[in-house]
Amino acid sequence: MNSFIKVERFLNLPQSKIGRVFINNKLFCYSEEDEARTTKDSNQIFIPDGVYSLGIAENRIIKVPSIYKHEMISITGVPNNEILLFHYGFLKSNLANFLVIGDKIGVMNGNEGLLSSKATYFEFHQKVFDKIKSGSQKIAFTTI
Repeated sequence: MNSFIKVERFLNLPQSKIGRVFINNKLFCYSEEDEARTTKDSNQIFIPDGVYSLGIAENRIIKVPSIYKHEMISITGVPNNEILLFHYGFLKSNLANFLVIGDKIGVMNGNEGLLSSKATYFEFHQKVFDKIKSGSQKIAFTTI
């Protein structure tokens, strides 16, 4: 199956996994998600390798500040998760039910993670939103 977006995990950090995000097979940015574990609480996610559906999250709109108001992109069909969202952030707490994206891997306040996340997220959203909203788009996750 040809997926619109692909995430290729390649780096294990102490609390998370980093991946490369491709749009139409072209590298766009990096992703960060919770580390793989054998037990989880409801705020920890790890997306198993596989292909999932992309959509627009019902009733999930970033509202603050209003300049950034928009509908959020969702990943559905992930085992044991009702809905996951693309988002921006840096801290471990930002990974809860989100696939965080950014354009650089680095260190901030002594913590490794993604940098330039907010700007990358909004550029990503603008680039893919219309195609995802039109329907039938997929995202593939692999671990190398």
